[in-house]
Amino acid sequence: MPKQKRSENFFLNLALLVIAFAITAFCTATGAYTQYGYSLKAGDVSDRRFKATRNVENTIATERNRLEAEKAAIDMKPVLKRDTSIDEQIINNVSDLFVKLDSIRDVYLSELEEEAEAEREAAENNAAPETVEPSAPAETDNLLFEISENKERTIIGVSAGANDPLMPLTAMEQLDKLQLTLSDAQSRLLLNMDDEHYETLKQATLQSLKDVLEMGVQEVDAKSLLNIQDALSEIDITSDMRNIGYQIASSFLMPNYVVNEAVTAAARQEIASHYTVVELKQGQTIVDEGQIISAEAYALLETLGYISDGLQNTIIPVIAAIVLEAILFILCFVYMRIFCEKLFRHKKEAALLFTVYVVIIIAVRLLINVPYQFLPILIFTMLAAMLIDLRLSIVLNIFVTIAAMLIYNGGIEFFVFFASAGLAISLLSKYSTERNQVFIVGILAAALNFALMFLISFFFQRTYSQNVLISAGYAAGNGIFAVIVCLGSLPFWEAFFGVITNIKLLDLTNLNNTLLRRLIIEAPGTYHHSLVVANLAETAAYEIGADANLVRVGGYYHDIGKMRNAHFFAENQNLAADNPHNGLTPLESVNIIVDHVRYGIELADKYKLPQAVKDFIVQHHGTTIIQYFYCKAKDACPEGEEVNESDFRYPYIIPQSKETAILMMADTIEAAIRSVKKGFKDFNEIEIDIKRLIKAKLDDGQLLDSGLTIKDLDLITKAFLRVFKGMYHERIEYPKLDAREIPSSPATGEASTA
Repeated sequence: MPKQKRSENFFLNLALLVIAFAITAFCTATGAYTQYGYSLKAGDVSDRRFKATRNVENTIATERNRLEAEKAAIDMKPVLKRDTSIDEQIINNVSDLFVKLDSIRDVYLSELEEEAEAEREAAENNAAPETVEPSAPAETDNLLFEISENKERTIIGVSAGANDPLMPLTAMEQLDKLQLTLSDAQSRLLLNMDDEHYETLKQATLQSLKDVLEMGVQEVDAKSLLNIQDALSEIDITSDMRNIGYQIASSFLMPNYVVNEAVTAAARQEIASHYTVVELKQGQTIVDEGQIISAEAYALLETLGYISDGLQNTIIPVIAAIVLEAILFILCFVYMRIFCEKLFRHKKEAALLFTVYVVIIIAVRLLINVPYQFLPILIFTMLAAMLIDLRLSIVLNIFVTIAAMLIYNGGIEFFVFFASAGLAISLLSKYSTERNQVFIVGILAAALNFALMFLISFFFQRTYSQNVLISAGYAAGNGIFAVIVCLGSLPFWEAFFGVITNIKLLDLTNLNNTLLRRLIIEAPGTYHHSLVVANLAETAAYEIGADANLVRVGGYYHDIGKMRNAHFFAENQNLAADNPHNGLTPLESVNIIVDHVRYGIELADKYKLPQAVKDFIVQHHGTTIIQYFYCKAKDACPEGEEVNESDFRYPYIIPQSKETAILMMADTIEAAIRSVKKGFKDFNEIEIDIKRLIKAKLDDGQLLDSGLTIKDLDLITKAFLRVFKGMYHERIEYPKLDAREIPSSPATGEASTA
């Protein structure tokens, strides 16, 4: 391509990039992030109805439920466990009480003995009264003695004198000090009880406590006290003894179940963690017109972006998003400049990419209020893969996903879905151009989108719900919709921008095509030549990674102009007839030869062939010299005169792509090899001829703008040679038979003339 044209295309692409960026920035600045900027506050009267644009959690209601769950956990009765050490402690305490009662009963017995002794002495004194001077009290007069059964006395205390605060307590006083809440009658009965009944009372009291403790006492209440009475009622003792035992047992009864701290804490935590998360469904009304905006409704409006954060808080994030988009645009431009040069060679392809991008971005801006699964991002990705380049579509899918996410104000689920679904649909687009695969591609696109959306929603929501299934259904619909729209719109893109797809190429190779049918009838030799050239070029294109389908179609149509004046071209001439060029001057012959390109362009325009196919017609000869007639003119030129070489060159464009350059070489080499086929000896000669002819094109400057490398030329040479080996392989020589030796036809009995 001329430098001036390359420069023009560069600035054209740069201008398109700037316009696309401006449109993207505008859509971002007016997108979902800044759309909902109402100045509202709690307590205001709403002037409109606000609905949830997506599923959102009602945090205030959820927090209320959480606090109620925590209160229920605190109010929960603690979990108890049996503590046998308390049983032992209670029994030991009651046993200690009875030990004290034993001592008090002994004191009481001593008191009774002293009273009896005093009564006897008083009786004796009344019988023989005698005045006796009171003597000083002996040291033992103030002592209390415990009298055993053998009448031995043991000092247990000192009697209380009138002025002595250390006087020992009486049995009743000591009994009252135990605080058993016994009545005086019960106390006296306890002290006066004989040892047998006393021992029975002791055992009954201890047994009743053991029975009640064995049943378990969580708290000392009416039920546990009634259990003591029931236990005592089963023992054969008097009612008075039963009452005394009840008073003693109830005084010492304690709960023998204590709080199990670990289990209680775990149970309370379990209760506190089970609360309902309140979720507002998409489309559900938050607050209606005329209603007071509660604090709960305000929080929901703020979460959904209805509340304006103020100018500063809105502008700064938008500016950051636009700067991010600018960086992405620059990176994409550099990528296309390095890895997708055809966008800089063909204006229409650049315009196509620009148009598709702008349409999709504007559509995203207009659809910011619908679920993001419906956004047409996948349409852009699939069209870019089908119409321009598969690798480019994968890169641009990430770019468009980020740009759309900033416009839509989407989250991480948005990015993950369209990044992965875009990759899948880019790969599927390779098969979507085959008509028999369209249905399968649509089903696969829907299934992949469904699976991706289901898994992504399930992962981020951490639970399964009906919304997960609905979102996956939306995504599946988007997948099959993208396939239908892309395939249905292909004729528009092909006609308006002159791009060519595999489906279009397939149509052009159909032998029922009008032009091919005319070529077969009007110039059969040219048709055969075109088939061989197409085969050579297609094989070479596969070898170097060029567009083999396009090269094959270019090979079919590159010489359609030869249908006019077909007999002036060697492949269509009858060897027995005279050469029509014999009666023409070299310049007249050249004009006829050159005219086939001009007429081929006229036919291409008439039958609306794609521009890519027209390029093969225009460029397959480039500016090469028509050597045969140039040499003929030089031979016929009088001495002293010179032949103008430019008069014998094709006045067209040298190949501008690898594909047209391959076709040029295939066209030249096929004609040259066919002309020397009669003198063919071995394939080494053919290889030498191929290399010579390619080098001649290279030296003549015909391959300067093709983008072919030396390595490509070497691979092309090997590909051409491989095709010729298949065409001109040796055949076995069949033996000749006399007419007499030819077998008779089984049907007619006549000799076959085959």
